[in-house]
This record gives sequence, C-alpha cells and structure tokens, in this order.
Amino acid sequence: NGALDTGEECDDDNTTGSDRCSPTCTIEFDVAEVEPNNTAAATQVLAATDQIVRGALTANDIDLYSFTLTAPATVELEIYNSIDPTDPYEGVGTITNLDCVGSIDTELFLFSATGDPTMEAMALAGDDEEGDERCSYLGLHDTDEDGVANPMEGVLAAGTYTIRVNNYFSSGSLAY
Repeated sequence: NGALDTGEECDDDNTTGSDRCSPTCTIEFDVAEVEPNNTAAATQVLAATDQIVRGALTANDIDLYSFTLTAPATVELEIYNSIDPTDPYEGVGTITNLDCVGSIDTELFLFSATGDPTMEAMALAGDDEEGDERCSYLGLHDTDEDGVANPMEGVLAAGTYTIRVNNYFSSGSLAY
C-alpha cells in the first residue's frame, strides 16, 4: 500500500521483486552476514559490485567486510534497515527511499589494506549519521563535522579495502 505497516521492513507500493523490497515487504539482500566476522582473520569477503548486505550487531559487536577493486572506482556505502516512501529521507546518499527506524544507531568506517580495522584513527573515512537519521553513509556526498563536503570520499584506487560497521550508541541488538 506504499506505507510501512506493522511487521513490514519495507513497502515500496508494488509487488515487484528485485527492487530492494520483496513482494512480501521484506528487504531483499545479496549477501547475508556470516558470524564471526569481527576480526581481521574472519573478515567476510564481498564481491566488488553493487551489493546489499543483511547483517546484525549486538552492543559491542563489529562487523568487517572486505572487497578488492581491480581498477579505480567510486564507492558509496550506506546503512539502512527499512524502506518507506512516505517517510522523508534525511541523509545525503543518492537512494532516497532508504530509512533508519527504531533504535538503530551505527558507525561506518573504510580502511585501506594497510589500515587496522580495530583502530578508528587508521580509517580512510568514517561516519556515524550522514545516512537517514542515525544511520551511516560514506561517499561523495558525505560532509565533515563542520558541514564541509569531501568530493573525493569514496573515490578509491585499485586495491583491497575493509568496511567496518559497529553499533554506535544503542545498547541492544540491531539489524541492518
């Protein structure tokens, strides 16, 4: 019906599949998180293509994903847990029907192959709420704490990168 009803993760006002929201109003995904993936040795490897990852975090959990680019590319990363076309998007990303609902509050970091994903200071970029509401976004449209845009964020050379997702403030579990 185009509005997020109780029990729905998404509602895009159609019954078409393969458009991020299934005909049964659940978020479609390409890759499911496999635990444990919270250490460099257990990092979950992703293909370097457009992907939707389904994951979950507990209060002190981190999730690590890596991908390898064989050529320079522009990358955008965004956390969300709902799609509701009636809720205005408050983020800076380019897919404007993504939403963060409930108690979700995430941080997102991107590391080069030489960066230690347990040390935030080694990240190429990091964000805690440039996505919708309390969700994270990294990419060309991100801004720093003073509102200054970094048009090179997400413009990456060929190489291997690690994505780190963690629960920023919530004390309970959350799904993304």
